[in-house]
Amino acid sequence: MIAVIQRHTEQRLRLNWWLGLALVAILTSGCATTASFTAVDTATVDRLLGLIKERLDTAPEVARTKWNTKAPIEDLSRANRGEQSRSARAARGMDGHEATALREGG
Repeated sequence: MIAVIQRHTEQRLRLNWWLGLALVAILTSGCATTASFTAVDTATVDRLLGLIKERLDTAPEVARTKWNTKAPIEDLSRANRGEQSRSARAARGMDGHEATALREGG
């Protein structure tokens, strides 16, 4: 009886070892693939991150002003002007994704 339990335990440990090895192989194979980015891709991402940072840096002042003046948080006429501004930026060469990222900017 003890021999059967030992054999069963060894088989189970061996199976767990192989499953663990397979899991490690799968996980590390995903890490091994590297994406190659061009200088243009990097510049586009850097530009977009700069625009996002600029937008986030102005947000506290905008919130403070709206709070102090009791202005509505959502201003539809301003949002429409922002949409027109984004269209103008896109016409001047800003990528549509970059313009969309500044959803309420203007």
